[in-house]
Amino acid sequence: MRASARTPSLKGQFKTCLLFIALAIGITLWLHPAPVFLQWSTGIPMREQFALAAVFAALCAAGAVIALKLPSIRDRIPVPPVLRDTDLSGARPLAIGLLAGVGEEALFRAALQPLIGLWAASIVFAAAHLRTAALGAASHAKRGLYLLNVALGGVGLGLVFEHAGLVAAILFHATIDIAGLFVLRRVIVSQARATARAAI
Repeated sequence: MRASARTPSLKGQFKTCLLFIALAIGITLWLHPAPVFLQWSTGIPMREQFALAAVFAALCAAGAVIALKLPSIRDRIPVPPVLRDTDLSGARPLAIGLLAGVGEEALFRAALQPLIGLWAASIVFAAAHLRTAALGAASHAKRGLYLLNVALGGVGLGLVFEHAGLVAAILFHATIDIAGLFVLRRVIVSQARATARAAI
C-alpha cells in the first residue's frame, strides 16, 4: 500500500523526527542553563531504564494480544477510512514508533519540560498531535477526547522522564506507538477480510 498525502508515512515520520531533534537541540543549547544536555542524561542507571521499559513493553504486548484475540474488543476498534490506506507492512510500525519516540521525547520531555513544566509540555505535546486527531476522528468530540488522551499520555511520559530518565521515556513512547500500530494493522487486515467475505 502506498500512503496518500493525508495518511502518515515512514518518510514523513523520519522528517518529523529530524525536525523535532533539531528543535530539541536548538532549544537546549539556547535556553537550558549550563551544563547543557544535563536533562538529557539524568535519571536512573541506563540498565534500569531498559529493564523498566522491557517490563512495560511486555505489558503492552500482552494487552495488544488480548485485544486482538477477543473479537468483542477487536471488532470495536474503529479504523477511520483515511487510516485504512496507511502502509503498515513489514517493520514499518517498529520504525514509525521508534522515530516518534526519539523525536517527540527529545523535544517535549528533554528540551521543553524542564523549561515550561510537566503540564504545559503535555499540552504542547497534545497540540502537536492535532493532525493525527483530524485524521483519526470524524467528530469534534472524538478529536477532543483523542487530544485529551494524548495530553494525559504526555503527563505519564513526563513522569517517566522525571523519575526514570529520557531513555525510559523514549522506550515507553515507542512501545505505545508500536503496539498501537501493530494492532491497527491487524484490525485493518481483519476488517478487509470480513468485508471481502461479506461481498461474496
